[in-house]
Amino acid sequence: MSYGVTLTGFVRKTLEVIQSEVIASLKSTISSALDTEAGTPLGQQIGIFCSQASQLWEVAEAVYNSMYPDSASGFSLRAVGSITGTVADAPQPSTVLANVNVDPGTYAIGTLIAHAVGDPTARFANTVEVTNVGILPATVNGVAFASEETGPVRANAGTLTVIAETVVGWNSITNPLDAALGTTAETDTAFRIKREEELTADGGSTEDSVRADLLKVTAVLSAQVLINDTDSTDINGLPPHSIEAVVLGGSDADVAMGLWLTKPVGIQTVGTTTVSITDSQGNAQDVSFSRPDEYVMLLNLDLLVDADTYIGDNALKVLLTDWVDTFRTGRDFVLFQVAGQVMEASGVEDITSLEIGSSTPVVAPVGSNYVIPVRGLATLQTSDITITLTYI
Repeated sequence: MSYGVTLTGFVRKTLEVIQSEVIASLKSTISSALDTEAGTPLGQQIGIFCSQASQLWEVAEAVYNSMYPDSASGFSLRAVGSITGTVADAPQPSTVLANVNVDPGTYAIGTLIAHAVGDPTARFANTVEVTNVGILPATVNGVAFASEETGPVRANAGTLTVIAETVVGWNSITNPLDAALGTTAETDTAFRIKREEELTADGGSTEDSVRADLLKVTAVLSAQVLINDTDSTDINGLPPHSIEAVVLGGSDADVAMGLWLTKPVGIQTVGTTTVSITDSQGNAQDVSFSRPDEYVMLLNLDLLVDADTYIGDNALKVLLTDWVDTFRTGRDFVLFQVAGQVMEASGVEDITSLEIGSSTPVVAPVGSNYVIPVRGLATLQTSDITITLTYI
């Protein structure tokens, strides 16, 4: 059998093969009567040598595998991906907008630290300076907070109320909406998928390639690309020979530049947001795109549950909001799919009533589903889910 780099890949010698070859070589070279049993001095020396040799073969195999994206892992996989321009996403903290009540004065970034009720590890600190210019205590709304740790640190609506470290003049805090969950370090599997998507999207200004490039823009969470290559206005309202990117996340300037660098030449950009960028030749260019209209969904659930195995209202709400967070622009809120998610939860035996709707924008549901326009994005907060239980 061939070992090392072969026509079918790398074949590593096992410890057993190495030992058998060494013993055979010793007996043929010195004496067939040599006692090489494991308990003898010679046998122990053979074991030590072969163990070290086996580790060298393992290193050689790891080096070989590190050169290919399907077998590389960790740092080696990222290094291979960088050759074709794929960069791993850095872990991000969770973020939330909170309302804080403070006495007159200015409170520096990072000085206001709070945690969620019942979870002292879910700590969030203010990422902007907070100022009360009045003469009496006042509530400052919409203050940006970020979790101290990266990853999905939860603070559901109305739970970020515990002041973790006392600050003179800081009276209270609450969050009207759920925290937007952060991300952990990108897994090897996710990185491989992203690399393949980027490679298949390269080489042209197709809808998929434009979307793939927009998703590379810093802090972009989702992107939908609408293209009209006809000579008349299409069903989505796009004028002839135009492109509209509907992008969630990322700064306006970064999104505009990302779109300019990837859009087809000679095709106009349209949308509700227009940004002036400077192209590679120093000329000013207006680039337009849209932000998705967020449809805040409402859920009323009447459930029949097993009291011993039911996961609990909070856990079920988190399951549903996490699921909706994966939605792309234009995806409808489908009653059957909602029911499927609920029935997968531990302890849920039946759904006796399920109502869906939306508070903003107000659009009448069609049939049993809630139709989201092509430029719309369904969102769901734990505070907008009402659960009524009947125990069996």
